[in-house]
Amino acid sequence: MMKHLNWTIILLAIVLVAGTLMGPNRAVAASAEEIRRDVERALEDLYAKSPKAKALGEKSKGVLVFPAIVKGDS
Repeated sequence: MMKHLNWTIILLAIVLVAGTLMGPNRAVAASAEEIRRDVERALEDLYAKSPKAKALGEKSKGVLVFPAIVKGDS
């Protein structure tokens, strides 16, 4: 059990160090305010283009919004 825990800690440390050393291309999370603003803008655009989507959104208990979808490099 202890040996497994040691390897887990070592692996976690390697991942954390690698993540910090990724340089200027590393991902940066948006602030909560930026996310909220982007979600509101995306919903406004959708609802302006599709009255059916607006009607469905008003009846829904929740809506999952992806304000921007970015293609990843392979």
